[in-house]
Amino acid sequence: MAHISRFRVFAKSKMPFLLRVTLIGLFCVCLSAPGFAESSRWARCRGADPDVRIAGCTEIIVRGSRESKRNQLRAYVNRGAAYRALGAFDRALADFDRALQLDPRSALALTERASTYRAKGELDHAIADYDRALRLDENSTTAYDGRATVYLGKGDLDKALADFNEAVRLDPRSAAFHVHRGAVYQAQGDFDRAIADYDEAIERDPKLASAYNDRGLAFSAKGDFDKALADFSTALELDLKFTDAFVSRAHVYRAKQDLDHARRDLEAALRLDPQLASAKDILDEVNRLPAERAAPLPRTTPTVPLATSAPSVSDRLIISAAITGLALIAFVVWFFWRKRAKGLPAVETAGIKTATLKTATLDVGGMLSMLDYLAVEKQLRRADGVQRATASIASNSATVEYDESVTSLEALKDKIDACGFHCAGEIVPEHICEPHPGHGRAPGIPATPMSRGMAHEMGHAAGMDMQAMARDMRNRFWISLVFSAPIFLYSPMGMSFISLKPPFGMELNHFLFVLASAAIIYPAWPFAVSAVRALRNGVLNMAVLVLLSVGTGYLFSVGATFFFKGEQFYEAAAVLLVFILLGHWLEMRARAGASEAIRALLDLAPPMATVLRDGGEVEIPTAEVLMGDTVVIRPGNKIPVDGAVTEGNSQVDESMLTGESMPVGKKPGDTVIGATINKSGAFHYTATKIGADTALAQIVKLVQEAQNSKAPAQLLADRAAQWLVLAAIVIGLLTFGIWFWWLGQPLLFAMTLTITVFVIACPDALGLATPMAIMVGTGLGAMNGILFKNAAALEDATKLDVIIFDKTGTLTVGQPEVVEVVSAKGETAEIVLTSAASVEQGSDHPLAQAIARRAQGLVVPAQKGFENIEGMGARAEVNDDIVYLGNRRLMDEQKLDLGALAVEAQRLQGAGRTVVHVARAGKVIGLIAIADAPRPSAAATVAKLRERGVQVAMLTGDNASTAQRIARDLGLDIVLADVLPGQKAGKVKELQAQGKKVGMVGDGVNDAPALIQADVGFAIGAGTDVAIESADVVLMKSDPYDVVGALELSRATLRKMHQNLWWAVGYNVIAFPLASGIFYPFLLSPEIAALAMSGSSALVAVNALMLKRTKLAGIARYSSVQKGAPRPTEATA
Repeated sequence: MAHISRFRVFAKSKMPFLLRVTLIGLFCVCLSAPGFAESSRWARCRGADPDVRIAGCTEIIVRGSRESKRNQLRAYVNRGAAYRALGAFDRALADFDRALQLDPRSALALTERASTYRAKGELDHAIADYDRALRLDENSTTAYDGRATVYLGKGDLDKALADFNEAVRLDPRSAAFHVHRGAVYQAQGDFDRAIADYDEAIERDPKLASAYNDRGLAFSAKGDFDKALADFSTALELDLKFTDAFVSRAHVYRAKQDLDHARRDLEAALRLDPQLASAKDILDEVNRLPAERAAPLPRTTPTVPLATSAPSVSDRLIISAAITGLALIAFVVWFFWRKRAKGLPAVETAGIKTATLKTATLDVGGMLSMLDYLAVEKQLRRADGVQRATASIASNSATVEYDESVTSLEALKDKIDACGFHCAGEIVPEHICEPHPGHGRAPGIPATPMSRGMAHEMGHAAGMDMQAMARDMRNRFWISLVFSAPIFLYSPMGMSFISLKPPFGMELNHFLFVLASAAIIYPAWPFAVSAVRALRNGVLNMAVLVLLSVGTGYLFSVGATFFFKGEQFYEAAAVLLVFILLGHWLEMRARAGASEAIRALLDLAPPMATVLRDGGEVEIPTAEVLMGDTVVIRPGNKIPVDGAVTEGNSQVDESMLTGESMPVGKKPGDTVIGATINKSGAFHYTATKIGADTALAQIVKLVQEAQNSKAPAQLLADRAAQWLVLAAIVIGLLTFGIWFWWLGQPLLFAMTLTITVFVIACPDALGLATPMAIMVGTGLGAMNGILFKNAAALEDATKLDVIIFDKTGTLTVGQPEVVEVVSAKGETAEIVLTSAASVEQGSDHPLAQAIARRAQGLVVPAQKGFENIEGMGARAEVNDDIVYLGNRRLMDEQKLDLGALAVEAQRLQGAGRTVVHVARAGKVIGLIAIADAPRPSAAATVAKLRERGVQVAMLTGDNASTAQRIARDLGLDIVLADVLPGQKAGKVKELQAQGKKVGMVGDGVNDAPALIQADVGFAIGAGTDVAIESADVVLMKSDPYDVVGALELSRATLRKMHQNLWWAVGYNVIAFPLASGIFYPFLLSPEIAALAMSGSSALVAVNALMLKRTKLAGIARYSSVQKGAPRPTEATA
């Protein structure tokens, strides 16, 4: 600072100008000289030559305290790296130790020291340092890459792959990381993934010779010699001294029996490196072989010596068991691949014609297991013309988007029927009568239960099948229990308490066969059918495991009864099935409870309606109301369908849809909504929307579509569930082979453990973990006026960093009002208002309407010659005077002086008001201040969102001062002012470009592009249809505070999803070792395993149902919504 002060004094002196300039230049050179010297030292310290780097870094280190601590640390690290490059590992380690003494938390120094240990061969020390470095800096790609290289050198391919994956994730543009990961895949034998990584590396860096060389090795290992030769040649074009590429290409030429080219490449490699032993050995071998008799080199070199002695009997048994298991795995893989290959042409051709896409929901019966739904999806996706297909665990239905010009609903129905399930066709509204001119009384039809009748009427009846399935499972459980009880009594354990003889003189084995057949065949029939369907469709589901476990015990017992001597398992098989049925009954009851939200919404509609027919009132089921019917409503009645009032006046409670607790007045011409409640007065209205077209039906449809959709996490869970069944089969067979063949345990013991393994696996818990939480979460949202359109929005809402609110209609009431009128001296507020109202007569502009409302009751003279002045205001002739109405710019253009009103205008603008200037007869006569008041809940909404770590932004077309005033009042983080309607989506993109997840809340047509652009779009329910259609979430109550409730709901739902997934994964990880006897002598019986398996699924369902107890911030049930009522503040599950 002293230098600068002197410079300023010197510059202001009276010395001649040229002399001053010269001396100032010399002064700057003197000041910059130390900087040049320092730059020179750092340039040498970072140089490419190790000796130069050591000299430059040493110079910095010698300066000691004259250099900052940070500079000294960097110098030690750079010098250590230079010593390592020269092979002086001890000196390098000493420098890194000194760097760590300066800063023990330096991740850079730890990483470099680890690299030195790695180069020195001390791999354990290297891993320890890499671990410490990653604890200090979890985003250090160099540490991940270095540690992975160490793991690769130690042969720990899994850990190496994990670290390379992290390095690629953190820096996907690094070609080197892709090459390194490809090497791991290649070492694992996964050549396709290795080639994919090499392709990515070459795309990132087309001149990376090592990537071409490694890809060539992968092609060579796969036997694709032509591609391998091309890659080796490209590598050599990029680097003529690449000895490895010469040797690798020689290998390929050798394998192709082209010995001349092989010899030429090997000689070139030896010219570059005469000590290259591998090239010498291969060249010697090539020179010994005649060209015409040469045999190709093997693609892989054996690393384990071959056995030279014959295996023992026990070894042969183990080998036989292993071969059997491998054969089974190969068969299953072939089976899946064959099924997949059959589906490929359909997948490739699907979706070519997309001009006539249609979405339909099909009623599918016979789906028992979670994986049955995947089988239905799999078959539908293979059909020609199908774009998307998802099956719903909630409603036993499948939603399919297809091209009408390629396929039809009948073809899709046949596709489902052909794979073993039953499709009843499309779920459509089944209205009793079609409207026709002059219709009379509707035909008499027996009354049906309300919710079922309304469900069919609205197209949502399929969800009731889950209750029927639960009843069927309950009946089968009781039948199995009734016949299993006597089996237990006649078992050795039962006979120890009471001695019984079989009736009718039957032999005990034959009597047990009869009882077991009754206890197993009918009760287990759904599992058998489901298993056969699954195998036909290339899916292994829970029913396959049940059939394997129960069927194995039953069929073996039947064989021991009639065909050969052996032990019987009737008791174990029957009791096992009893526990399986009990668990599935409880699970289905819980799953049926998850669709309670839809049933509750359906219950809002009244079962009966009163209509006018043949001149009199007739009470009919709501399902029989026709388009154009005149419906009679009395006080206290529920409105059955949507329509328009034709006669009478009343007050209607619409809180079900809008959350507004105060009744809404209705007069002729107003619309009424089905399921709302008439509070007072009687009226007639004409039915305009019935069945699936009513507002209630559309809400139910939105909820059901959200429940049918899949969250991203569910896709992984579905795949894991499929492979879990295969894992259970393989582990079960290995368990039997080890205990029976290798350890010599009795057949009964080994088979019991095998059955236990089959039974305890629970793929349904994995499959149910996510959809159950989504079903309950979306249903809870619907009951509280928050409609999520899909599961992805429910999950994405938890990740939002910023939420943008459109000001008008969301944060504010959306209806500007006149808040103050200021008149000039000699004028009155009445004259100012009437003059302005005259000009704005008939205008639909919000500001004009605000002035018109304020002028109600005043005598407003007529105007003529109206002219709109774009961007400034308007003019008109009123009582022979020209009146100008607009902003300050209009006054300035007309050269109208505000006089004393200028101060008032500044005051109003400073308060954030929109100021309308009124001039008449060449003089400014007054000012009108207009403002859009914030919603009562706006400030609380902003505060709660900020409390939860979400930034809040406001987007408005108002000027900056008005926007800032509202921002100060509400406590907003970000203000986006002066934004034109077409720029809203661009503002969302700008925030997304900063790496933020952005939510958008809006209600207007011009908000639609921004709602689509946002990661999650929230539409205010009272907004336009375009905005609602574009959004991911619809807030029915038009209250911005519901955004807080939506975030709380999404977080609570995601928490339940994670809990369920952790439970499902943890259960299966623990279950297999327990069931297979690893903890012998502690063993599980098949019955306990069956109960654990079914209980696991039931627990997932019940845990999801606990989500119903969540209290959402700012949300109350429809029945208890009260204006100004206290709001719960936290979400608890």
